[in-house]
Amino acid sequence: SGSSSGGGGGGEEAKGMKGGGRFASNVASNPYQDSGMKEMDVEQLIRRRAIHILRCAIDAEYDKMKKFKGPRNRVYQDCMERISVWKKYTLCFEALEMEVEAHLVDQVWSTVAELCLECAKEDAVAKEKTDGAEEQLVNDTEFQLILLPKLTWDWVGALFARVLLSDSPTLRKLGLFRLFLGSAGISVATEQKKMSNNDGALSIDDNKDATRDTISKKKKKTKVIGKAKPVGAPPSILSTQFMLFCLIQSFDSLVNVGTGVNFDVDGKTDNYDLAQMFPSFITTYTRSLFKDEIKLQTFIEGMISERFVTCTRARTLVMVFDAVIEAWTHQENRKVDIRVCCIEEGVGALQHIFERGSVVLDFRQSLTLNVSKLLAHSTLPKSDNLKPTLILKALALFPAPDEVCEPTEFQIESEHYLALWLNSFGENWVVDMGSALASSFISGDLLPYSNGAESSLVSPSALERQMGSSIAKLCALCSTKNSDSPSALLWPAINKGLSYSASMGEQSFPLPYKKAQKVARSIILLEFGCKERILSGFGHGDLVMDKSGNMMPPAPGVELLVSRALNFTLEQLKLVSICNYDESNIVSDVCGGRSTKSAEFANHFGILINQLTVFKNSYPSSAVLATYLTRYLRYTLGNILEMERLANPEKSTMATSVKMIKNMATVYGVLSLGADFGDDSILEEQKVEPDYVMDLCSFILTLKFSSISTEEYPIATWQVKGMTSLFEHSRWGALMYLIPMAYKEKMDSSVMQYEFHNQMMHVAINSVNACPVNALPVLFEAVCSSARETLERCTESASIKPHSHIKDVGRIIEALFVIIKDTSRSSTRSYMLNVTCSLIFSPKLMKAEFDSLQQIKNSGGKLNLKVDAPILSAFRKMVDDAGVSKPHILKYILSYSVIGWLGDDTEKEKMGLAAIPYRQDIVKLLIHKGEKVEKTAAHQEGLVKSYDGGNFATVPEGVPQSSIVRGFLMVFLSKLPDANLMNKDVLTKLCHYLIFLLLDNICVPVERSGKALLTTGSTEYVQKIRAWQSMCMLYRFVTPDIATDVLKKVFTSMDQLLHGQIRYWIEIFTIQVARTNPDVFLTIFLGEITRCDVSQQHMSSLMIIGGNLLAGRYSDSFLKSIVGNKSLILKKIIAGTVPWLGSTQGFCRAVAQLLVHKLIPLAKTTDIPSQDASFLETIYTFLDSNPEMTRLRNKQSAFFNSYDVDFSCTPEGMFSFALDDGEESNPPHLAEVLKQALVEIYDISKSNDSPEWKQLLNEMNALDLEKTNISDHSISANHEETLVNFQRKILPMDTLNLTLQDHKQSTLRNVAGRTRQSLIVCASLIDKVTNLAGLTRTAEIFAAEKIIVPDAKVQKMDNFKSISVGAEEWVDIEECRESDLLSWLKARKDEGYSIIGVEQTSSSQCLSTVQFEQKSVLLLGKEKEGIPVQYLQMVDKCVEIPQLGIIRSLNVHVSGAISIWEYTKQQMAKRK
Repeated sequence: SGSSSGGGGGGEEAKGMKGGGRFASNVASNPYQDSGMKEMDVEQLIRRRAIHILRCAIDAEYDKMKKFKGPRNRVYQDCMERISVWKKYTLCFEALEMEVEAHLVDQVWSTVAELCLECAKEDAVAKEKTDGAEEQLVNDTEFQLILLPKLTWDWVGALFARVLLSDSPTLRKLGLFRLFLGSAGISVATEQKKMSNNDGALSIDDNKDATRDTISKKKKKTKVIGKAKPVGAPPSILSTQFMLFCLIQSFDSLVNVGTGVNFDVDGKTDNYDLAQMFPSFITTYTRSLFKDEIKLQTFIEGMISERFVTCTRARTLVMVFDAVIEAWTHQENRKVDIRVCCIEEGVGALQHIFERGSVVLDFRQSLTLNVSKLLAHSTLPKSDNLKPTLILKALALFPAPDEVCEPTEFQIESEHYLALWLNSFGENWVVDMGSALASSFISGDLLPYSNGAESSLVSPSALERQMGSSIAKLCALCSTKNSDSPSALLWPAINKGLSYSASMGEQSFPLPYKKAQKVARSIILLEFGCKERILSGFGHGDLVMDKSGNMMPPAPGVELLVSRALNFTLEQLKLVSICNYDESNIVSDVCGGRSTKSAEFANHFGILINQLTVFKNSYPSSAVLATYLTRYLRYTLGNILEMERLANPEKSTMATSVKMIKNMATVYGVLSLGADFGDDSILEEQKVEPDYVMDLCSFILTLKFSSISTEEYPIATWQVKGMTSLFEHSRWGALMYLIPMAYKEKMDSSVMQYEFHNQMMHVAINSVNACPVNALPVLFEAVCSSARETLERCTESASIKPHSHIKDVGRIIEALFVIIKDTSRSSTRSYMLNVTCSLIFSPKLMKAEFDSLQQIKNSGGKLNLKVDAPILSAFRKMVDDAGVSKPHILKYILSYSVIGWLGDDTEKEKMGLAAIPYRQDIVKLLIHKGEKVEKTAAHQEGLVKSYDGGNFATVPEGVPQSSIVRGFLMVFLSKLPDANLMNKDVLTKLCHYLIFLLLDNICVPVERSGKALLTTGSTEYVQKIRAWQSMCMLYRFVTPDIATDVLKKVFTSMDQLLHGQIRYWIEIFTIQVARTNPDVFLTIFLGEITRCDVSQQHMSSLMIIGGNLLAGRYSDSFLKSIVGNKSLILKKIIAGTVPWLGSTQGFCRAVAQLLVHKLIPLAKTTDIPSQDASFLETIYTFLDSNPEMTRLRNKQSAFFNSYDVDFSCTPEGMFSFALDDGEESNPPHLAEVLKQALVEIYDISKSNDSPEWKQLLNEMNALDLEKTNISDHSISANHEETLVNFQRKILPMDTLNLTLQDHKQSTLRNVAGRTRQSLIVCASLIDKVTNLAGLTRTAEIFAAEKIIVPDAKVQKMDNFKSISVGAEEWVDIEECRESDLLSWLKARKDEGYSIIGVEQTSSSQCLSTVQFEQKSVLLLGKEKEGIPVQYLQMVDKCVEIPQLGIIRSLNVHVSGAISIWEYTKQQMAKRK
């Protein structure tokens, strides 16, 4: 009931409540939501009262039927059936209202499925308009049973809403999972069932009669007896409101939480992903609506409504739109009516969320592409009239690219569907509309002009540019059957507007403001027409090629229009550069308020420059550009030189400053159009001197915009600031083009280049603050142009004096970093970082820095990293800046650094030398794990300008985002040459250093006390598994001189209690080292295998290693490599293996059998005592002859032969394994695989042991189960236990009282309405996640006040959730680490709590005799050690549980549960 508020379009997740959450947004008409949190108790009370009243009404109807004395005809049966249906409904509602544990809620679905089927049956009856039972009841005056209405989806949907809008993510996941799987009563597509691996899913039958009457009888594997699964109802019974604002919003609420689930399907628990099941369900639902055009229209219009679009995350929107469009596959001719007002609303909503910047580029493209497809599949209702403005608004969602370029796949596909949509209105209509809109746009009829002063600057609004872009796209999409070219639709309007402007070379006169606006709009059409490739030589434009393949100049008419456009744009550029200053003291306000004018002028300046660049790229063969621009450039530069020569250094005039900036802006403009000093058409006397351009660049660097006094001249302060910024923009923009020209000149003196470079870096650093934000990219490009040439010169002569050039590199890095730091736009900053990395992490520069560091070290000098190693310092600074949340930065760094470290692959003896100074950084990055960063607008690759300069490394496909860093490092290690071909320094100072640093600091140390498994996903777990994976890439460099030390450390680590995933990589590394160093390995291996104190897990690893080397794929080569007395070595291995034939661990026993069977024939038995030889022969004969042993051995041999350790030690192989929830490698550990094989073999061997009568009896029982009829109405409708197959949940009467608890008192109650007990369960000393989860569940069940855990993050772990079954959401969990426990216990004592320790001590009391205080803290000890002495001192009393058996200890969770129950029992007795 009511409405609620929520975020939209990627906003924060709104929190719901049990039985009705707030995930949908502010949709007042949504019947599936509760209102504000303050009203939660009221709404819960009303809801429970309502179901109580409904139950009373049902009972009254049943009582009436019991008194009926008439015939038990069909009418009577229908009445009883309806009562039965409504009783099932109330029982389901009560259960869902009260249950908070997923496994209990999961019992309800089979009954809910029956209700869905009943709903579908009633719906089918209504559609067929047949005379059903309802009509007979109405006409029969003896039975007034119409009080119980038909069961419709509004009622059934409320049941689903109780789960889908629950406050518990686990319950929401459960509800969605059962719906998507088809086990909640709604049919799903066949592909959905296959994807979910559900062999017992509900059967599907689209036939109406089958929907009403057919029952699917399938064998059940659940505990439910006497019920068969009914046919699922068609998805079309789901209302569109339920789909849009309940189901989809429920899924949307889980996007940030995670969509992975682990639920039971037919007795088998497996992992599933709701994100993979969700689209198929939406597609199935959409297809089901194809038979109901009205409902389909309602759903589609609701999907594009502002309410839905703005309240749904962009990721979910993309999935919904993709799934809906997928429904039209093979249904291309099917159309859906969408009203004009709905299209306008949807376009506006999408535009709104796009403008907010919360939708990343690929999501935006996906949404707009699907909008184009949806429009192509739509028609307008006959009552609606098409509006031209609607088309323009829709096309505004598809903006033109910033540059003239080849169309992308997205553009081609979206334009195809847009053209289909437009052509559906009539080809001639659209063509005529394109031409008419272009003319109306120029004339001002479509969008009125603003008023302005004569001769003032024309500043088109964003709306004007958007409309011009849409018109150009409309013309580009028009069919060309009735026109020579789409350009014919634009040229007349452009010609009309540009007729008021003078062409280049002609004298220009000030235009009236309205005419100037017409010219500006014409240029907008020309600009976007070029970007759409219909007014240029790209695409289907107007330029053609000659016989030689050269592009011919445009037609004279086009040349004239282009000339006029360029002339007007350059004049506007001058006005913008001086911020529209007028010497007659007229200051225009065309660009908005004074506080934003400076920024708006800078933005307009950038737009004009972009227009000039577009025209240059669109008309590269223009004769106007070729003949006029060079002369114009020389003329303007001459003006600047002359002004500087005549300038008074002591005092500058306003006129001088204005003229200077206008000329500088003109220079930038004509250079943007492609002006060049080296044109062949220039006369010999006009050609420049060799050093002219560099001198000119040096001169421009010295120019400064003279300060102007606002008191002396009639000029505003914002204009002075704006002119200063635009002068810097123009100056660096000009240098961006001039510097490459300067370095192309052949100059004899490199001194001049060196001096110019130093001047360039110095001025650039000092100019950053003065540059406007949009000028920083051109400043960056100018610095990069100079830096590339200088760095190339450095590397060419670095072999002579490397140290002297490294300082030059440092200055370049400083300048680039200063610019990047001040750049505010993330996509621009990312591009700059990419370019910077390509410049400084080049192989030559990194080798030069290494040589420089070696020179300093050899000379005994003191090292200053910032000065002497600027590249290394920059590397570390960028890595620190990237941290764990900016993987794109690390990707830029390492993609180039890897190539820099490797150097020239033809010089293998030098490969890796440059990486030696980075070895500590490499170790840190090998175990680095980046955060799983969601897509944001900050660093979208699609928004970042592409850069192809420099060589860069790539990582194998499938590398997860969190491992992208080490992916590059794995590639680096794999590219290094083998140890025998490697430089000695690289081998010892890099590779050996990495190996021992990883072993000593991460692989071997044990940071946790006791022998508890690491928590999956914890920092230590992540570091260990990544460190061992790195060791597997380093095995090639374990040479004989370090093999002994390495293997000793490895076997030490094997003795630790480790997860199978980590142990897998330890075993892989050991196998590889053993293959390269067999003798060293066997010496240590023999000592390990004969130990008596080895743990079973350690022995498992020894068996896996031995099995691979001695009986697997590598056995032949390994046995041949053994040096010395091979027979003696094998005998020792046999001696160490034979005892494990009797191991209690099946896996070790199985592998021991394989090894003994393989090694006994290989060992020479002649020198073995006869009794021992006979013993071994007896063992061998049994293993060789026993059928079960043979089966097991064959399976093991197959496993060991498929163990490809070589592939696992490559980057491709390392990242080919499945990933766990934390995106860590999850390889199939051989121990687990062989354990499963043992189970299979056991099942096979025992499968035929049962007598035939027992097998026959099992089959008969299964058949009896299938014969159970769910439609047996002979069962009394009042016997509720027979109606449903789940445990009934009774609403407590105290929830129906007439008073409400205030907020303070409500906090003393749990979710079930029970008063919390004043018991705190302290589990801070417990390490195992399973025990913590079980205690949390127990604490919630008995309404404990809170539970204390050592780490609050434990409640997010999957193994915790699987045991706690959602208890963490209903009981308070507080964190207290062991180090803080003493102070925490003292604080509780001060609050009046009694501390009770569960521990066996000399003074402990029996649990059954001790009296608990009401306010008690139950302190539980460690799993094995119990409560340490220091904490016993804080305990008021110790209790122990009486035991009657031999084992003198209980699991800590069990002990805690028993103690909690004893406390609860005593408190209940006191209340009585």
